[in-house]
Amino acid sequence: VAWGAARLALSLGGNLLLTAVASGLLLGSTSIHWLARPHIFSWLIALGFVAIAEHERRKPGKAIYWLPALACLWANLHGSFPLGPGILFLYAAGDALAGSERRKAAVRFALAGIASLAATLINPYGWNLHAHVISYLQNTYLMDHISEFRSFSFHAPGAIYVELSLALVVLGIIALFSERAYGPALLGLTLLHLSLYSARHLPTTAVLLLPLSVA
Repeated sequence: VAWGAARLALSLGGNLLLTAVASGLLLGSTSIHWLARPHIFSWLIALGFVAIAEHERRKPGKAIYWLPALACLWANLHGSFPLGPGILFLYAAGDALAGSERRKAAVRFALAGIASLAATLINPYGWNLHAHVISYLQNTYLMDHISEFRSFSFHAPGAIYVELSLALVVLGIIALFSERAYGPALLGLTLLHLSLYSARHLPTTAVLLLPLSVA
């Protein structure tokens, strides 16, 4: 995951020194979830979605056609799979905000998002899997009593990595807005909100946004 994030940053024109610093922050921020659980795979797949979406935003290609298959795989690995189509819909919204010159790109992202969402229905439970994920996340008792769903405690050991990561992410979001890169900027705002609401989203935010922040 760390290699993939660094490779993405460099492929987007990121500075080598800043990429190295961001990689260190990424390792420190994600270490809270270095566990033998399926969510590890979700980081890789989410990174793949962002990498393809970001290269598609800059230069349309054929890689975007692979995203529904990737979304299907994700739905059969971990319950965070709605993030995949969500990334594409945020990029579509960003391109729609950018004006008429980005209209075709917005449509491509929206269609890819719909196709990816439909592909997640290919699982042993069909739409019931989606219903379960929604009901789980709406269970306030679980959200309030499972530590990883509560807000991160900045008194915890290693919190400095999280603080610096979030600071770099905020600077990256500002830069993305100034460059009129509204898709990744909207993704940044969404993940920043989720990471402050729930500690569970902090590693995902670091994995997806640190490469974009230094590119």
